[in-house]
Amino acid sequence: MAYPCASPESGGILNCSLYLLKIMHDFLQEIYFDFCLKNDMPKHPESSPFNGYLSADDLLHTNYQFTKSQVYWLKNYVRLWNILDNTWFDKSEEEGK
Repeated sequence: MAYPCASPESGGILNCSLYLLKIMHDFLQEIYFDFCLKNDMPKHPESSPFNGYLSADDLLHTNYQFTKSQVYWLKNYVRLWNILDNTWFDKSEEEGK
C-alpha cells in the first residue's frame, strides 16, 4: 500500500507529519462526535454562527450537569487533543527554520 506522503515529490517528512496529524485530528473529532451524540451533550445555539456541539473545553466551562465519568472523559479528551497539538512537532526544529 502506498501512502500519499511517502514519495520524494510529496514534500518529504513534513508533509507526512501534517498528513498524519490531520488523520489523528479527524479521528479524534469522530470520537468526540460519537461521545456527544451518545451522551446528549448541548449544541451551539441556533443563533450562533457555529454548528454542532460545543468544544470539549467549552463544555467543561458551562453549567451543564455532567456525571463524574463524563467530566473524566472530557478532561482526558482535552489532554489528548493538547498532547497531539503541542508535541507532534519538535519545537526546536520549528524554531531553527
